Amino acid sequence: MARFLHIADIHLGFDRYNSKARTKDFYFALADVLDRYAIQAEVDFVIICGDLFEQRMIQPAVLNQAQLCLQKVQAAGIPVLAIEGNHDNCPYGTTTSWLKYLSQWGLLTLLEPSTDPEEGLQYHPWDDESHSGGYIDLPCGVRVLGSHWYGAAAPRAIEQIAAAIAQLPPGPENTLLMFHHGLEGQIARYSGALRYRELLPLREVGVDYLALGHIHKAYSAEDWVFNPGSLEANNIEEGSFTRGAYLVEISPEGLQADLKQDYYQRTIVRLVLKTQGDESQEDLVAAAIAKIEGAIAAHAKKARDGKIALDDLQGGTFTITNLGGIGGTGFTPGYARLVTAARTHGVELLDLRPVLGYYNQREIFLGGRHVPIAEWPEHPGNFFPKDARETPPWGYLPRLTARLNPLKTADAWQSPEHAELDIPYHDWLRQHGVSDDIIRMTYGVEPSHGNTAFDVSALMLLFVSRFAAVQSGMSRPGESPIVTAKGGNQAIPEAMASALRNEVELGRDVVAIDDRGDRVEVRCSDGRIYTADHVVCSIPCPVLRRVEISPPMPPQQARAVQTLDSQIINLVHMVADRPFWEEEGLSPNMFSDGLVSNLVGEHKGADPADVTSLTAWIRGHKAAFLDQIPEAEARTLVLSDIARQRPASKGRLEIVEYKSWYRDRFSAGDWAVWQPGQVNALAPHVGKAHGRIHFCGEHTAIANRGMEGAMESGERAAIEVAALM
Repeated sequence: MARFLHIADIHLGFDRYNSKARTKDFYFALADVLDRYAIQAEVDFVIICGDLFEQRMIQPAVLNQAQLCLQKVQAAGIPVLAIEGNHDNCPYGTTTSWLKYLSQWGLLTLLEPSTDPEEGLQYHPWDDESHSGGYIDLPCGVRVLGSHWYGAAAPRAIEQIAAAIAQLPPGPENTLLMFHHGLEGQIARYSGALRYRELLPLREVGVDYLALGHIHKAYSAEDWVFNPGSLEANNIEEGSFTRGAYLVEISPEGLQADLKQDYYQRTIVRLVLKTQGDESQEDLVAAAIAKIEGAIAAHAKKARDGKIALDDLQGGTFTITNLGGIGGTGFTPGYARLVTAARTHGVELLDLRPVLGYYNQREIFLGGRHVPIAEWPEHPGNFFPKDARETPPWGYLPRLTARLNPLKTADAWQSPEHAELDIPYHDWLRQHGVSDDIIRMTYGVEPSHGNTAFDVSALMLLFVSRFAAVQSGMSRPGESPIVTAKGGNQAIPEAMASALRNEVELGRDVVAIDDRGDRVEVRCSDGRIYTADHVVCSIPCPVLRRVEISPPMPPQQARAVQTLDSQIINLVHMVADRPFWEEEGLSPNMFSDGLVSNLVGEHKGADPADVTSLTAWIRGHKAAFLDQIPEAEARTLVLSDIARQRPASKGRLEIVEYKSWYRDRFSAGDWAVWQPGQVNALAPHVGKAHGRIHFCGEHTAIANRGMEGAMESGERAAIEVAALM
């Protein structure tokens, strides 16, 4: 049996941000990893697969950092084997590097194949006297081979390496090759990535473990290709990457590679500064400094009050996803496309069962007064029928709609046989004996679609109900009925974007899409023009109205774009300096007929019982009202409304993020809202291809909603394009 530590991309000497402390972080990370997972774990050897240093030319202090770390491993009797990466290899025209220096002094073994003009690439065994060689056979039963940094010539180099390995004499049972190059599909903005099939010649000649470096995100392939990622984040984006060090064990039962991440890493904190667009540079600098100082002060106060949580002390990124979802907070295993995408791209899914019960505990506030749930059945504001008076206000309509729903499948809402149901949801409810008082008390207080039950089609709500019912029945025994992505569900599309060959360009305002017959041109407000054979457009209709489409779309499709709206909704994320709800003896969750109709305590900490933040969901006409006033005033009204109903919260809450989906110029609302009559007239047309322009997005989905609907529509658009290529 053999155990070894696989690390890469340490980047000692990292010198951005003009911060000596940040530079030392990379040294501390390496020192801690070697101590924990090499020395304490008593491994047989350590491999460093390139980029030990940030630069080819290093300062004496950086060399000293490397020597200190390597000397400790040397004292423990653990050999360190290394190769050069693109950051620390020999400069062009030279024959030496700082890794060669460390190898000459015996602090590591730099494995490099030789290249003869006549005989080509060859591997010679390691020689202790000359401190040179391309491979070494270790007593633990592993042959380790090195390589150079080959850049764009890597595919050809792989063929030469494989041929050279095939000529080697028999050796240990297991073969490991260190190779500093990346595999395609792992991150964006990396055009020189290798295709998996280009690596296969190495497997064919007996490489059991291909140890990669170069890409700063951990990934593996087919249980023989492994890349641990960088030890520290080199930029803000990498703070969200899964990365670390592989602790590997090879035994008769097989190979086990565990990614270790529990070591010293600098926590990355994201702060958002919103501007009006007319500030001076001096004003922006002052505001940014104030924002940073405020965050530092808040963190210090938490420390003084003994409220620092485990997540506050460990690595990772603090973003809005740590507080509560900007969008949906969870999804079911029935979101098959979404679950598959998460697993494919290495996004961890978290089981929400430990916290699910807390979200179901909601307090009722009517007219500014608390109504204990035990008193609700006899409350004068309870207009439910006698057999349903114990049902809470938020539960009555969903249960009734599910019970009376004529749709047998989720996609039946667009079927002609149900066309007569394309009427106001209010009218459908009245047909089933639901009074106006009940509709006002339930849907009027907390509309899921539109502003009232009059401006949303019953078919829309019946589709939502049937989709939810289908999803709830798709969990297997023992499987969680609801999950969420670690770091927020946005982590899934971000991981998908990172896997693309080209970088996703954000912040571009598209003003025109022009189908010229043989190509499509996309024009942006900044003058940029993008040309392609086909264009896939996921822009929601309220935003697409501002885009000039040429040639014009057919009448019904154009009408859909001009009239289909998205849900107006505001999300307000808050933190409390103390749990005021405990003083009240109540749950932090609230159903209210006030401005803030839905207040939810988020449970994002190590202990599921801990309330880490609060989220207010404000929908329909209440959100529309807030969108008509300055945001600063809207924030004040939200806090005042909560304090009016729950006085113990006064002065205890701080808003850390305020999100108006209507004010977002790239969305102008959230999910699509089909008004009465629109489903029959427009739904069949909104997603149809228009020449070389193909439409997708949640609003064009037929059988699914939300992110799963977006995935469904994306598949359809991709199939359309593929059929024409």
